[in-house]
Amino acid sequence: MRYAVAHPERVEALIVRDYTDAAVLTGANVAMRDMAETDWEHFLDTAARVGFPNLDAALVKQTFVETMTQRDHVLQGKFFQTTSTEGILADIQVPTLVLASRSGTINRSRSELGGRFLATRIRGAQLALTDGPISISGGAADEAPLATRLIEDFVKSLPADDVALPQGLSPREGEVLRLIANGRSNRQIADQLVISLSTVLHHVTSILAKTGASNRTEAAAFAYRHGVV
Repeated sequence: MRYAVAHPERVEALIVRDYTDAAVLTGANVAMRDMAETDWEHFLDTAARVGFPNLDAALVKQTFVETMTQRDHVLQGKFFQTTSTEGILADIQVPTLVLASRSGTINRSRSELGGRFLATRIRGAQLALTDGPISISGGAADEAPLATRLIEDFVKSLPADDVALPQGLSPREGEVLRLIANGRSNRQIADQLVISLSTVLHHVTSILAKTGASNRTEAAAFAYRHGVV
């Protein structure tokens, strides 16, 4: 994110997952980090059970033991407690997708807090909340994981280089039209663009008027004919 602010000409878009920031740490997060410093064994047991409730706790704990030391984890925790990008978020100008999980474990609730925190502070950011952990691997053999599909939709929604929007469509109307063409409902568009449903309805009305479309299907066809998608 800092690089995108310093070098916007080199960054086409950002995808942020499970954002952690000192500004969004909860009491539970801080308590877990204090536990890691004072009682490592108890921390490993608790983190394995609470952080990954759908997995075998013993296997998760063993993975923790083999992949991190107490010292490294504590140093990482102190870093997250003292660093924040809050002051630069308003300066991010590139399209941004924020992936976060709304699941209720300690780590995932922090994920949703961080996601909403980012999406309301980065202009035009799209927020994608999932019900389970965010993964780009696994899933059915014939179906890409949800996070992968969300990323693909986001990439498809990015404006083509040096292509002006037709019929006087504004940049925001272009974003809404791309999401319409990707099959999103008004409520899904509102959630993804972090805007109100009434604002989406206003944009849809304007898009239909400017494109001469009678409905969303015709608007989607217009988007494909004119290279908006």
